[in-house]
Amino acid sequence: MKKIGRPCVKQCISCPICDKEFSVHRYRLKTGKQICCSNSCKYKLITLNGTTTNKCIQCNEKFQFTKGRNVDRPIANKYCSQHCYNIGRNKSGMIPYRILAFENFPHHCHFCNFDSGMLDVHHIDEDRTNNQLANLVILCRSCHAKLHSLGS
Repeated sequence: MKKIGRPCVKQCISCPICDKEFSVHRYRLKTGKQICCSNSCKYKLITLNGTTTNKCIQCNEKFQFTKGRNVDRPIANKYCSQHCYNIGRNKSGMIPYRILAFENFPHHCHFCNFDSGMLDVHHIDEDRTNNQLANLVILCRSCHAKLHSLGS
């Protein structure tokens, strides 16, 4: 029976880590994918190469990151910082309210001045879509829970 479709065009290359010969589709060589014979050799190559420079897909700033096992994590190789990752993750393009609040207010509870541990951002009118600075306040977990228990 005859195969229908484009013929598979493969090229034989050698692995840069273990020198093992293997075949790879020609299009993968053009895109830079699969230049090693296995994932273990790929991670060895990444570790040997050390750091690389990339361009942040959010702010277009160049940044360096160390390649390692978790090179496929989005923040590791696409974004220059957690801040850019959070903005890029937000589909509307608006700055998430937590970042907005922590960039503009002191990092302590508005009521009790607690400044260590987890802090929450509370919407004063309790409308999570209203992310105006005047509607946001930073609270500790305890004060935030008390505030919501008083409202119900």
